[in-house]
Amino acid sequence: MANYNALFPSPDNPHLSLRQADGKALGRVRAIVKGSAPQAGMKDYRFFVDPVSPLPKGFEEAEKFGFTGFMSRIGFGFNSFQTEEQALAKLMEEYGDSFVTFTPALRSNKFFVLDDMTKEGRTPFMDVDKNYYPVPAFGTIDQPVFGGDINKFCHHIMSGKPLPGLSKRNWNNDVRPQLVVAATKNLEGKLGPWVVFAPLHDDAFDSMVIGEGGAYFRVRNHGPLGYGLVDVNNSEILSHILRCEESPLWFVPEEFLPDLRRDLRPVPEDEDILKDSGVEVNPFGMSEGNFVTKDDFFQLLNGKRDEETGEGVLDVIRKMNLKGKKPLEKMPEAQEGKKLKAEFKADEVLKDAEKPRRANEGRGRKEAPRQEAPAKDAPKADPKPKAEVKAEAQKVMKAEVAASTRRSDKNKNETKEKENNKNRREVKEAPLLEAGKGPVKELEAPAAKEVKEIAKEAPKEAPRETAKDAAKEAPKDVKEAPKQETTAKETKGKNGKRDEAPAFTEKDFIDRLTDTASRAGLLYNQKDLINFHISVKSSRLVILAGMSGTGKSGLVRLYGKALGIPEERICFLPVRPSWMDDGDILGYVDMKNLVYRSADTGLAELLIDASQHTDKLYIVCFDEMNLARAEHYFAQFISALEKEGNPVIRLYNPSLAPRLYNGDRYPADITVSSNVIFTGTVNVDESTYHFSDKILDRANVITLHQGRFRDLMGLKRRKRARYDEIGAKMFSTFRVRGGLGLTERELDLLDALNDAFHDSGIQCGIGFRVARQMGRYLENIPEGFGFSRKEGIDSQVVQRILTKLRGSSQQLSILLSLNDKGEIKGTVPAVLEKFSDLSNFEESKRVLKIKAGELKLYDYTI
Repeated sequence: MANYNALFPSPDNPHLSLRQADGKALGRVRAIVKGSAPQAGMKDYRFFVDPVSPLPKGFEEAEKFGFTGFMSRIGFGFNSFQTEEQALAKLMEEYGDSFVTFTPALRSNKFFVLDDMTKEGRTPFMDVDKNYYPVPAFGTIDQPVFGGDINKFCHHIMSGKPLPGLSKRNWNNDVRPQLVVAATKNLEGKLGPWVVFAPLHDDAFDSMVIGEGGAYFRVRNHGPLGYGLVDVNNSEILSHILRCEESPLWFVPEEFLPDLRRDLRPVPEDEDILKDSGVEVNPFGMSEGNFVTKDDFFQLLNGKRDEETGEGVLDVIRKMNLKGKKPLEKMPEAQEGKKLKAEFKADEVLKDAEKPRRANEGRGRKEAPRQEAPAKDAPKADPKPKAEVKAEAQKVMKAEVAASTRRSDKNKNETKEKENNKNRREVKEAPLLEAGKGPVKELEAPAAKEVKEIAKEAPKEAPRETAKDAAKEAPKDVKEAPKQETTAKETKGKNGKRDEAPAFTEKDFIDRLTDTASRAGLLYNQKDLINFHISVKSSRLVILAGMSGTGKSGLVRLYGKALGIPEERICFLPVRPSWMDDGDILGYVDMKNLVYRSADTGLAELLIDASQHTDKLYIVCFDEMNLARAEHYFAQFISALEKEGNPVIRLYNPSLAPRLYNGDRYPADITVSSNVIFTGTVNVDESTYHFSDKILDRANVITLHQGRFRDLMGLKRRKRARYDEIGAKMFSTFRVRGGLGLTERELDLLDALNDAFHDSGIQCGIGFRVARQMGRYLENIPEGFGFSRKEGIDSQVVQRILTKLRGSSQQLSILLSLNDKGEIKGTVPAVLEKFSDLSNFEESKRVLKIKAGELKLYDYTI
């Protein structure tokens, strides 16, 4: 062993790679240290830990050699000891009689090292027991999980909800947990302080315990779950179990695991372990915030007693099996289709009922004095048969649930409105009030008032009719509750009434985009801004072309600011001429060290983040996109972005994922949803490449119009406004997804242009993909901005079709030429003239004239 670890180099050597495993391992510190000199004048000491619990995959060899660490890293510092004997004495004094947990690590693929070592305590048999097995343990006796609510803990396991407190820092998903332990309160001596959960018909839970939000414990094939109690009176078992002092783990010798699984019984269908264990009163049943005040409720509960037994409503409730989450009676279905269930917190009811009635001066009303239970010899007040008392208690609860139902529905509608209107705010500087804040109290007040009136009337002559009427009215009230609008906000007017403010619309966003450009002192043509916005909505790739310095990159940044996207979610990639494939922009797999090495562009990280936060918008801009061949480095994106729905970008072969140390951070496949906006900028000069049709077919190529220099005089920089972020869901409301989007006449135009291209013999044409995307563009033109469908058709001919018109004058002579008078001739101008009813094609003719001039002057156009 010593020879193996003697080769271990200095921990300060920066060129050595380190791979850490997830989870904690249990070990014992070995009684040996070795001196080490990290650098001149510094003395350190290596120590060794022998593992006594299962190790992660790839670390099995460490069972023979052990793990090594440095005393400078466990709090002793450099030059703390003069000799190895002094260092060993101090090490054994601190850790010699205890177990330790540590994070296994592998340096340079051959040296087993440890990190994050923690002292965890001891057991009487620590020198005898072997093969300790880790068991997740939630909570302690002093601080039980979920406050001791074992039913809630069980519900999380059964329903697949995450349990907090256990993470990758403590648990490795390579290990299948055989059982789980949870701390609970010792209720009535029938349950607690520890409850064990384990599969009834399997030896362990499924793997992949740690997931998003916490720990999950799934039984394979949805088999039954069992539970049992840890026998605290069995000192033999407990004396062999290590209950970690710092980590949320127990370590149990393998031979004692069957003892913890002994006497397991199935979890009941209603998941009420307390009731199944014989606990009469469940102190965890009521959900806070779903009921009216207890003072009002107890005014109704007190006062009636059975003429035979002297029992009051509270006594009857004790015996009505109102424990845990037992539904009182089937109630009408809520809007979401879920059945309403009443929950009653019995112990708090009984506790509060015994308290003296509090004066409620702040509410401005007088409270009736609380009636105490009659003495044994005292006459019984208002005697009633026992059946009537039970019926009264049930109706009381119905009335209470009816009121809480109405308030619950209002709160749900209010929450939905807040979520939908979070990004729907005015473009103006002063944002509107958040929708839903005002009406909460007003909605609650009638329900609370109604229950209070029921409570006041309950002890009088006809309590049953009042409660019955309230219970019957509850479903009606739920249906008639005013629906909260998700498309508008409410504000209080001068007369105290609620006025509806308009929702944030696409028109508001375009106004915001224009205002952002004005405040930044940038000169953009209004139609260029609208054209860019429509193109972003209707296609997955937008390329901005034009002379250097005309504001191509600036427009992308401007658009991101108008959307309110923070800078960390806008990725600008300066394209390098050396880029040859997508590995240059995404990354590659280092097969020697089995890690995925992402590129320095940060694109992989941004796409992963975007796939995990589909509610947020992201922008990717390939700056100077044609400095390298886009068909090479952008190849995977070319294929993916043409697919409908959510295409996938592949980083590496999925079969390698289990072998990569950082495979969890870099998945093999990344879903690229519509919340990622892809853009690019290009210059056309002698240092760049031309795009092939496979790029042009998938992109809107926009050439920005340069304004007049004199117009710069009218620009004034103003303070930048801070806009609320527009989320992906809001942005999707701007998009129109219809059918083909083209009229018959517009389709005839495309056919005529296609025929002209084919007749000329050049390799150029209009495919179905281009036609569909042109139709989508036209469908997405917003109204009311002076950008008509005719201008849209003109723009699409330029951006989608004329970009392909390139070649020599000999090739294009039939399609396009320029006569001596400076007039454009050819079949393409003739087709546009024939379809002048669709558009005047002003921009198309301008571009054709430029291309015809290039053909005449240079004998070639690009």
